Amino acid sequence: MVSMRETLRQINSGLEINGNSSVIGFVTSNDSFSQPTLVANLAMMYMQAGDKTLIIDTNFGSDALLKAFKVQSKFGLSDYLDKGNTQLDSIINKVSGDNLSFISPGTLDRTDTKYLIEDPRFNVLFDAIKEKYNRILINTTPFKEDYDETSVFSLCDGVILVNDLKHTRKKDVVQIIKTMGKLKVKILGYVNAKK
Repeated sequence: MVSMRETLRQINSGLEINGNSSVIGFVTSNDSFSQPTLVANLAMMYMQAGDKTLIIDTNFGSDALLKAFKVQSKFGLSDYLDKGNTQLDSIINKVSGDNLSFISPGTLDRTDTKYLIEDPRFNVLFDAIKEKYNRILINTTPFKEDYDETSVFSLCDGVILVNDLKHTRKKDVVQIIKTMGKLKVKILGYVNAKK
């Protein structure tokens, strides 16, 4: 069995081969803990290496990363995008010292967040933060046929596809690959996780 540390080193090695990968999106077709676990551990590795790292969690239906980092977030991404009066500084949570920060999904119910990522305020937010961090990791919602958050991937240097071996359908993986091809987004690699 391959350890998490070894997996992270292999991923990082692959990212270095692919060149500049400072903004990485993570995508899966399953609503599982494998993806946020990978995102959190990769962020911790970058933080320990001295890279100023930010996680943006666009999976509005999950609190997995909030729990992992034990963040008591009053406001998050959905609040910033939905309400014009929420300040950027109020949604960035320091997790561990100055090198790791986290933007939580926010307080809005998932049913109220369907088109938030397509809001122009997301691009404004991204432009405001991208120069402040060496690494930005974006945890996205599970990819479905009616996926409506494709614009987030256009901001990424590439994506990592995360599969749960027992629960991922081949046609879902093919759909993700086709969509990334249409968006001209590089797939940097994939991780097959066992539940």
